[in-house]
Amino acid sequence: MNRGVMGNLRGKTLFLGGLFTAFLGVVSPTSATVPGDAVVAVVDKQTITIRDLDFWAVTLRLQSARAEGLSEGELRRRVLTEAVDDHLLSGWAELQLGEVPIEAVDARLRAAWERYERLAGGPSRLDDVLEDAGIEREAFRLWVREQSQKSFLVREALGVYANLGGDSAADVELAQAERLRVAHIFVAPAGNSERAHDLALERALRIRRDLEVGLPFAEAAELYSDDVATKEAGGELGWFTKEELAPELWNAAISSVRGKASDAVKSSAGYHVLFVLDFETPAQKRFLQKLRREEVRQLRRLRDESEVRLAPGYTLRPLPEVEAEEPSFWMQVEKGLPGAAEEQR
Repeated sequence: MNRGVMGNLRGKTLFLGGLFTAFLGVVSPTSATVPGDAVVAVVDKQTITIRDLDFWAVTLRLQSARAEGLSEGELRRRVLTEAVDDHLLSGWAELQLGEVPIEAVDARLRAAWERYERLAGGPSRLDDVLEDAGIEREAFRLWVREQSQKSFLVREALGVYANLGGDSAADVELAQAERLRVAHIFVAPAGNSERAHDLALERALRIRRDLEVGLPFAEAAELYSDDVATKEAGGELGWFTKEELAPELWNAAISSVRGKASDAVKSSAGYHVLFVLDFETPAQKRFLQKLRREEVRQLRRLRDESEVRLAPGYTLRPLPEVEAEEPSFWMQVEKGLPGAAEEQR
C-alpha cells in the first residue's frame, strides 16, 4: 500500500492501491464508468462511496456558482473533503453527546430542505436538479435528514468546547440587525384607483392568512406573487442594509416575529408580505466565528489522529493555517441557531 503525506494529516492519509483497492471496488473519478458503490475513501473503517459524493455534489451545485461547468469527476474531487471532514466531526460529536432530540432534527430538516428549494429556484427545480444527478427525491431527503442530525450534534459539541464568552445566536433580536436577507410576496394593484388598492390589500391579507395556517412562504410566493423576477426563487430579494431597503419595508421586516411572515405593508409600488430569511448582528458574527475556529481546531486534531485512506485521484484540501471566519455550509444553513428564522418557517 502506498503512503502519502497531505496538508495537515501528517502521514495519516493512505492512498488506496493494488489489491486493497480492487477488493474495495475503488474507481478513479476520471474513469469512464464509476459504479455508485465504488469506495473513494475509508475514514476510521467507515467507507465513503461515489454515491455519497454525488449527494454532496448536489449541495455544491445548489450553493455555489463555482460548481458550474465542472464535470462529475471534478465535482466529486471537490466535495471529498467535505465528506471526510463530516465523517470525522460527526463521529467525534456523537461520542460527546449521544442522542439527538427528534424535534431538533425535524427543525433543521425543514430549514435545510427549504433552503435547497430556494437555492434551486423552487420545489420543481430542485426535482430537476436531483433528476439530473440521478438521485431520487426521497433518497435525498433522507440524506438531508441524516446531515441535519449530524449538524446538530456537531454544533452542540463545538459549542461546548468553544470559548463563546457569553455570545449566543439565540439572544439576538431582529431589531439589532445590521443586514437582512429578505423574501417577499408582492401584490400589485390593478390600477391607481382607491378600489384597486383596496382589492390588492385584501389579496395580500388573504395570502398572509394562508401563511399563518401553514402554507410555506416559498410556495406562496411561487403561487401568488406578482414579482415575476423573484417568485420562482421563493420571493427572495437578497441581502440589504437599512440604507438599501425602503424604510417601510425595513421597519416591517425588523418588526416581524422571527420565523413568521410580516403583516402586509404598503410601498409606492403596491403591497408586500415579507419574510426575513436571515439577518446579521455583531453578536451573531462573533458567535459563528468562534464556532468556526473551534471547528477548524477539532478537525486539525481529528485529521492528525485518524486514519484516512483515499482512492487514486482524490486528495484532501488542507485546513487553513489561520482559523477561517467564514462558517461552513451547515453552519450557514443553521445561521442564527438555535432560534434561526429559516428553521422556524
